[in-house]
Amino acid sequence: IAGHRMWIVDPLDGTASFLFRFPPQLVSVLVALYDCDAKHVTVAVEVFPVQKRALYAVRGGGSFCNGQRV
Repeated sequence: IAGHRMWIVDPLDGTASFLFRFPPQLVSVLVALYDCDAKHVTVAVEVFPVQKRALYAVRGGGSFCNGQRV
């Protein structure tokens, strides 16, 4: 289907860290938007709730951490 997109959600990225009780700073939530026609991720966000940090990237627009370009 033209214009078809898919959301990818990993509600507990860092599952191994969580299961083996590594520091909680490593646990995060990841959400990405995949363009099925172009076959690539167009935007992705990863949140580290313990660290109060958010990383995001936009294809062709750069990467950011808490609003600051990285």
